[in-house]
Amino acid sequence: MITVIIPVFNAAAFVEEAVRSALSQTEVSEVIIIEDGSADESLRICGRLDLKMIL
Repeated sequence: MITVIIPVFNAAAFVEEAVRSALSQTEVSEVIIIEDGSADESLRICGRLDLKMIL
């Protein structure tokens, strides 16, 4: 299985699609998002994704 690490900086428009794309691959077992102090809504979106994906 593969772990995908996604660095995020001001990527609110793309982060959800990137995570979903990674998780759609059968080889991917987990996605780790590294949010680096974005000025946009990236952190909020990452938090929401975390809750969605765990549940």
